[in-house]
Amino acid sequence: MDTSKNTLNLQEMAITHKSKTYWKNKIWDYEKEMPDLARAQNQFLINLVYPLLNKNMHICELACSDGTYTRKFASHVKGIDAYDLSEKIIALAKEKTKEAGITNISYFCEDLAKKYINENHYDSMVILGLFTYIINDFTMKTIVEKAVNSIPSGAYIILKDTLSNEETFIYETDDYAGIYRSSSDYMHFFEEHGLTMVDKHILIRSERTYSLWCILKKP
Repeated sequence: MDTSKNTLNLQEMAITHKSKTYWKNKIWDYEKEMPDLARAQNQFLINLVYPLLNKNMHICELACSDGTYTRKFASHVKGIDAYDLSEKIIALAKEKTKEAGITNISYFCEDLAKKYINENHYDSMVILGLFTYIINDFTMKTIVEKAVNSIPSGAYIILKDTLSNEETFIYETDDYAGIYRSSSDYMHFFEEHGLTMVDKHILIRSERTYSLWCILKKP
């Protein structure tokens, strides 16, 4: 793992382009495609995440997709700024949010690696499934650093990603690409900022990977 390299080699560029292209057009409907996982994820939110939130909080969600989870958070906080790379998916998120009558979410279409976020701007941060598709370690390091700096001491980062059961590996098909980091490689990005684990749950495991939800606290 090389977090010092701020340029992508040709292989990383090709894989990153494939990953971005895939997720600019893909909306993963867990309720329909993986109902057991969806139920487990909702239970994690109800039992462990929602109790950490309150109506005075302004939070941020990175890689919000069509806003499925953004809308779940909305009734528990004062406001949410939600970001995604795809204009198409952000437009859908806005449409679904309007149909639901929710008015405390602001959606933005921006590249998170290039986005500037003010220090201590948010009360907590939600990042669900983003880092599986951030191939370059330096890019992940940059986004994590921005996320940590954007929240005050004592605030939380709620994470979900798919990790490798063993060593970090890249999985690639004709139209899909993702990186499945080992637990140690993944957590290193957060531990170097002093974040501590409050809670974690493995919701589903396959032969090579597992779905991790966790809550980290900033010192």
